[in-house]
Amino acid sequence: MVIKMECQKIIRAHDPILDIAARFWEDKRYEAAKICYRSMRTIDDLIDERKSTGDKISEVEKRQLTAKVKDWVKMITGKILCDSGQKQLLETITRFQIPLWP
Repeated sequence: MVIKMECQKIIRAHDPILDIAARFWEDKRYEAAKICYRSMRTIDDLIDERKSTGDKISEVEKRQLTAKVKDWVKMITGKILCDSGQKQLLETITRFQIPLWP
């Protein structure tokens, strides 16, 4: 829940270019874009936060971060939901037939 709230703050505070472009879509598709964007930011921020220290990332840490990303994908593909944000993402992926490769 904390991560979701932080993601919503990021979206409102910075008006990312993807959000600006998505505003041209109809409401349902725009809402889907925001749900996908929040999830993308969650994973991206996981990596960026670690890299922001400036310290070299060890092979052990790389494996740990890779495992976390793979766990996230498994959660989606296995339909194992942990919170409402993940539920929204899974519903959006299903409804709009979004492939997982992006």
